[in-house]
Amino acid sequence: MKKILFLTFIFYCASVFAAEVKILKMEGEVKYRDSVNADWQDAQNSTIVPEGGAVKTGINGMAVLDTGNKSTVWMRENTALEVEQKKDLITRLGLVFGKIKARIPHLMRKEKYELRTPTAVCAVRGTDLVLETDMEGKMNLQVLFGSVKMTYAVPPLKGDKEFTLSQGEYIAIKEKDKPSRKMMMDKKMEMEGLAKWDPGLSDKARFEDIARKEFERAQIRDFAAQTSKTENMVKNFAYKGRESDIEAGRTLKDIHGNLVRVDQRLLRPSPDTLQFLNLVKRPVYNYKATPYSEFAYNGAQGITNRYDMAVFTMNFNKNLPQSISEWPSFFNANSVDPNWATFVFANRTNDSSIFFNAEAYKYDSVRDELVNNETALGYVFSGTGPNGENYFEVIDRDVMLAGTLASYQDLSNIINYDFKGAANGVVNHKDNTAYAGNIAWFSKVQACHTPYCTNYYEKTGESQDLLYQVNADLYAKGGNFLDNSNLVWYARENYVISNGGSIRGKNDFVNAGNDIFSLLKESAGESIIYFKEFDSSAVPGGWSALITSNVRSSIKNTDYFTGSSNIDLVIIPDLALAGIQKVLPALNNLKN
Repeated sequence: MKKILFLTFIFYCASVFAAEVKILKMEGEVKYRDSVNADWQDAQNSTIVPEGGAVKTGINGMAVLDTGNKSTVWMRENTALEVEQKKDLITRLGLVFGKIKARIPHLMRKEKYELRTPTAVCAVRGTDLVLETDMEGKMNLQVLFGSVKMTYAVPPLKGDKEFTLSQGEYIAIKEKDKPSRKMMMDKKMEMEGLAKWDPGLSDKARFEDIARKEFERAQIRDFAAQTSKTENMVKNFAYKGRESDIEAGRTLKDIHGNLVRVDQRLLRPSPDTLQFLNLVKRPVYNYKATPYSEFAYNGAQGITNRYDMAVFTMNFNKNLPQSISEWPSFFNANSVDPNWATFVFANRTNDSSIFFNAEAYKYDSVRDELVNNETALGYVFSGTGPNGENYFEVIDRDVMLAGTLASYQDLSNIINYDFKGAANGVVNHKDNTAYAGNIAWFSKVQACHTPYCTNYYEKTGESQDLLYQVNADLYAKGGNFLDNSNLVWYARENYVISNGGSIRGKNDFVNAGNDIFSLLKESAGESIIYFKEFDSSAVPGGWSALITSNVRSSIKNTDYFTGSSNIDLVIIPDLALAGIQKVLPALNNLKN
């Protein structure tokens, strides 16, 4: 592999509509002006406020504003808001005094949305927040969902000049140039932030559905309480002294209706290594089968602080450039080969019993590619098939690791390629010390050569115009597929979902037209992973008797690893889109 080529599919969407702010709904005294020097006028529903204009509410006034790109701002009484800048990709609003609630969806990387007060500038994306200020500089910022980067307009003499606030955190600043610190929101703040802010509602109506949003309030508290746990996870991977090259995140619902926060990072644990993290956090996990589910969930309901993760790591034979924008030209001009790569998926809700599966790839210089077979395990299979052939040498079967690990450190070792295979499916560290827990390596079983033989099960939503796939592949522990007790089904349910958790259809993308970026920002993939026992009573002949008509009956409801339940990953395309946009200028400069 003399060069690694990055093939990028790039979509371009140019906006042709004028940017503006519109009053959607109001009550009481609400006024607006078209420019700084214009007179204040009475506002009404559908009033347009252009760039340079402003809106203010009186002692009994309230208003709801559409600020473009599906962003909404609610204004309370005695509030003044200026439209400082409103372009297709830039929105900057100035809160002069008063109190607002803002809901800003996840933005494209080049889009910017800022809220300014006399004290600070708040950069937001994919965020719900409450912001309050007065003309003397007293300010209060509360983050309900997402995160906010807050920078002082006048830096204090002591303390931090910039803060990043996550869900469930707030900051209170007493004066413009006085230092402050982040704190946890209390229940009263959460209740007020999550209540309905629409004009015309009674206090009872504003809070009537708060009980139904209990899981959302729990998500706010639990996310903030667990922030240090997540940050430590990232720090364990990150190359010291470097921040992530790209990061992205989104809050949405999964296929079961659970609230989910997905955070992504592209990191460098060392100068010659790239690492992609996809961290999935749920305050409460309840499994709900879809009409298309095929595999039994044997875990508990109501699991709190559920954590799942996907980690892809690749090590190269050369150090990579510091700037990601230099990577395309670097790979194009240099002989760069990968040494190894790992794909690891894990449910690490319980750090003393981490259910995981992993695939390892090692560079084969003769084939000039990364291969996933026994060489990736550092082990040469010595078994033979019915006719005396060595199945690893002849068929070059895929391999994987799976099981339950006893510590997060062991998971980190798997991620960083510290393992080797041994006979009978045993997995050790590279220094031959044993792993704690219950793990093994498996090789993929090949289908027999008689008609209708198969080694996998699959069902898709193609006939229903739905984007889902249910499939299972047969693996054998330690490569011994002649013993039925060693057979295991690697089963997955894969869905393309909306931010609301519904299954997408093909027509959603076909009909997206030029607005594909917006659709991708509102779509995600969900993969639910199981390891199921092989039912030898349904297929007594084992792997060689599997045919398309009996393959489904050979997948038992019982989990192969006791207590493993499932791995439930939600993966968003946001980081990939951000990466495309970051390296696009460099890609345009390459001849090929």
